[in-house]
Amino acid sequence: MAELDRLLSQLRSSGPQARERHKADTRRREAATTILHPNEVTGEYDAGRMLQTTLGGTGALRALTHDDLRSFSRNVKTAGRAFRGGITAKAIIDRSDLRDRDLANREIHTAVPVSHKGARVHFVTNAGPHSKDVRHHVHVELMNYANAISAPGKVDTIAKALAGGPLKFDCDCGRHTFWYRFISTIGGFNAGRPEQGYPKIRNPNLRGIACKHVLRVMRQLSQPNVRAVLVRMLERGRARVRQATTLIGKDVAQEIARQQLQRRQWKASQVETTNEKVLRLGKAAVQQVVTRKRAAAGRASAGPLDTDVKRFVAAAQKMAAAGVLSAQQLRELQALVSKVNR
Repeated sequence: MAELDRLLSQLRSSGPQARERHKADTRRREAATTILHPNEVTGEYDAGRMLQTTLGGTGALRALTHDDLRSFSRNVKTAGRAFRGGITAKAIIDRSDLRDRDLANREIHTAVPVSHKGARVHFVTNAGPHSKDVRHHVHVELMNYANAISAPGKVDTIAKALAGGPLKFDCDCGRHTFWYRFISTIGGFNAGRPEQGYPKIRNPNLRGIACKHVLRVMRQLSQPNVRAVLVRMLERGRARVRQATTLIGKDVAQEIARQQLQRRQWKASQVETTNEKVLRLGKAAVQQVVTRKRAAAGRASAGPLDTDVKRFVAAAQKMAAAGVLSAQQLRELQALVSKVNR
């Protein structure tokens, strides 16, 4: 497959490439002159700096005001309370922005571990179809690693718990750098360069939490082929005193990527929140009710919905009103329900 060949070409250079991108990002950040610093967010802002923001929802740039600073300060406090040093893969997906989940499902199909050192695992993902890059680098720090290598019990069971435990992450893409790195820094789950500058232009409301590349990695962490890598990682950690970078064999990485590409349309491979999964399973339950009733009636009218299905639809409407489900997802459910009453 061409996509697989592009992703895994020069696999051994993934580490140097990731380090060079990190250095370039650090140089860019050090040269930046329009950063809104923490002390300015709390009120020590000189209007003479003439910084701009997109706060307000229109997307248009305008001059930064002290009212904006008060809004930023409230946003920081809210995010700080929500995230307290480490976050699970499940929580990352649940708190992610719908747009990032859609992009992860449509464009990012592979997240392959290529090396690990201590608690850190280096993943390589494919880039989106319109990106200038071929791949992106996501680093994940598994925070329970030290306890895991000392814990008694079956390594596979421990690896599963490790993948589902608290972690930190970093990605080299622009979405993470300019939208989400600040959130991960104040939340205490940043595994890369810290960012103290408020995203006043790209993400002034601090919405979302992870880019499409990170979301694909979070989804793959729970899959058996990646968990097998974590098992070997724990076994090596138990046998070694000195931490050293261990490269994943090209054959192993290629097989993981091949399986991910084959299964990219599977429901189990989709990046979806807990509520979206509940909705999907609920829709399946509605369809089963429809099928049973029509089979019993010999294609006659299916009659009204059962009480439990009505309750599910009402719950879905509340979820949509709260912004958990998109309008399109709610319409799909309502269209399915309407078929029952025909």
